[in-house]
Order: sequence, then C-alpha cells, then structure tokens
Amino acid sequence: MYREKVVQMFHHAYDHYLKSAFPYDELQPISCKGMDTWGSFSLTLIDALDTLAVMKNYTEFRRVVNTLLSTADFNVNINVSVFETNIRVRQCKLIKMTSKKKRLNLKEKIDVLKVIEKEKLSVRRLAERFHVGKTQISELLKDKEGIRKMWVLNSNENLKNLKFRKIETSEIDEVLMKWFRSARAKNIPVNGVLLQEKAREVGESLGLETFKASNGWLEKFRTRHNISFKQICGEEKSVNPNEVTDWFGKLKSLLKGYDDRDIFNADETDLFYRILPEKTLCLEGEKCSGGKISKEQLTLLLCCNMLEDFEIPVVIGKAKKPRCFKNIDVRKLSVSWKSNKKAWIITDIMSDWLVELDKKNEKTKEKNHSVHGAMLLPILMI
Repeated sequence: MYREKVVQMFHHAYDHYLKSAFPYDELQPISCKGMDTWGSFSLTLIDALDTLAVMKNYTEFRRVVNTLLSTADFNVNINVSVFETNIRVRQCKLIKMTSKKKRLNLKEKIDVLKVIEKEKLSVRRLAERFHVGKTQISELLKDKEGIRKMWVLNSNENLKNLKFRKIETSEIDEVLMKWFRSARAKNIPVNGVLLQEKAREVGESLGLETFKASNGWLEKFRTRHNISFKQICGEEKSVNPNEVTDWFGKLKSLLKGYDDRDIFNADETDLFYRILPEKTLCLEGEKCSGGKISKEQLTLLLCCNMLEDFEIPVVIGKAKKPRCFKNIDVRKLSVSWKSNKKAWIITDIMSDWLVELDKKNEKTKEKNHSVHGAMLLPILMI
C-alpha cells in the first residue's frame, strides 16, 4: 500500500517535470516553469536515475540515459554548487564503484582465465573489464588450478564464492559423484543420510580423519552439483521393457476386427477425501506440528473407450447409504454407488459391473449391427 503511494508521488513529480520543465534543471512549483539552478544539464533528470533503477523501470532508465548522453553538455564554463553536484551528479560514479563488489560465478571465473591466456592483461585492466575489484582478480589468479579442477567436476555454473581451502573436498566430490550417478542409473533411491554415510566412507578410504560430512556439507554438496530432493512417484521402473514390447506385438492381433468404440480401458484409484496437505505456511517461530494422517478413502473405478466415451464412474464406500445421502435416491446419482466394509473393489462388485457393461454393449451391437462385442483391455502400466 505505502509502496504504491510512493510510486504515485514519484510519477506525479517526474511526469510534470518532463512535461513543463525539461531540459531545465528544476521545475518551479508555483509557475510550473523550468529553471536552471545548478549547471544547466537537466539536473532533475540525472537525479531521478537511481530512483528509476530502484523501481526497476529499466525501459525509462535507458531512455533517460540515452537522452542525457545526447543533450547534456558538461564542457561549459559556469559556476556550479559543489555540494549539489557531488550528491546529485557524482552519485552515478559512486554507483559504478559499488558495482565492483559483484562476485564472479564459476563460468565467469573460467572466462577470466581464458582472457588472461590470450591477452595477458594486468589485474587492473581485468578488474575494469569484468566490473569487479582487483582483490577478487588477484585471488582468482592465485587459485587457477583449483578453479579449473572445480569446473571439470562441477555441473553448477552459477556457483559463487568458491573456496578451495580443502583440496580433499574436491577429491571426495569426485568419488562421491561417480557413486551417486551409478546409483541413480540403477534407479536406487538416495537420501541425504545415505549420501552422508557414503561420503564418510569415502573420506576414511582417502585417509581424511577430520572429514565429518555434516548437514552443512550436504547442503553445499547439493548446491555444487545441482542435486534436488524429490518424492518418488509412479511405477514406471517396475515394468520390464521386453514384456512391454511383446505385449504391443500381441495387441494388434487382439484388436483385429474390433471398432474403436468397442475397446475399453479401466483402472481403479483411491480418493483420500479427508487428507490434509503435508506442508503448510506458518509464521516465523511458530511450532509446526500435525496429527495423524486421515486414511478414510473411497475407491473409484474409471473406464472409457478409444473414442474417449466415458462410462459412468463406479464409487465404492463403506456404507450402503451414508448419512450425507439422506433423502437422496442413490440410483439417481451421476455415479454408480457401491459399498463394502473396506471400500475396495471386490469380486462381486467387479463381476456385476462387467455384466452391466456387457449388456449395454449387446444393445449397442444390435443397434449398430456389429459382428463383435466389446473388449476390455488389461491395464498396462508403462
């Protein structure tokens, strides 16, 4: 709210200056006319540059810079205010100086080393070219081999603030990453605890008794190598690819003579309708704890044919007529309601459903004079 008011106030003053006073230094508030006061070089426009940058209005910032480069003339013999000139004009120089605090990432450090090999520039010239301080360039030159080694081992180009005080860390990273890639290629789940234990094992094999593989080390290792922590989902890796290939071969002969409307695929799924999110937003310092996860569920049976015509979903609950269905005719629901003690698809429910589906398709076959009935394909998880 306050931010919007500040932006509105800035544009009120800035827009009126451009409309009534530019290219003069200032806008007179009563007469609404321009006036030169501190040097006749559009001082208000120069003074607004930092505010435009803070507001991230980069389009207007670039336009103003180009305008000043083409209109402002500093080669004029005129009296100026030393104080006003320093705080309002030389701020651009100060901004440029503060930009030297930028930290180079790994890729940029490699670019600096390439330039050194080709052009043999001094530390000062390199600092000016890459807009950083001379100290950072000097430190980079002292550790050229360490940076090149990290570039080979590391997949994270945006890594900043590299520190190579312990060469042994790079050795552990190299061995550990080979093991990690091998484990993931075999689809073996790897969590942080397992990774830390393997790192300690590698450290012991290298004779590094002081290496502890702490939680801090784990976070830095993940950052260095772009490793994320994800939840495993699906059963894709449990299917034998050879069996899938054989099944596709048999499928063509099975489908021969059947229309697309007569080929169905059905599957069941659980609906945990009372389960709460596992993660939550909370205030800083607030204790975040929860209760038991609700396991109340319904089972859904969904089916459609190859023309994407869906059958009425079958919903299975525990009660034959739950309280929420009071004064409701279950037969008129948009789903087929079934029930048993565990809310599962049992043999009787599946048999009844198949018989109903078969009767429906018999009627359709008679109406369309179709030779074949319907085929319900086995569920294939790929």
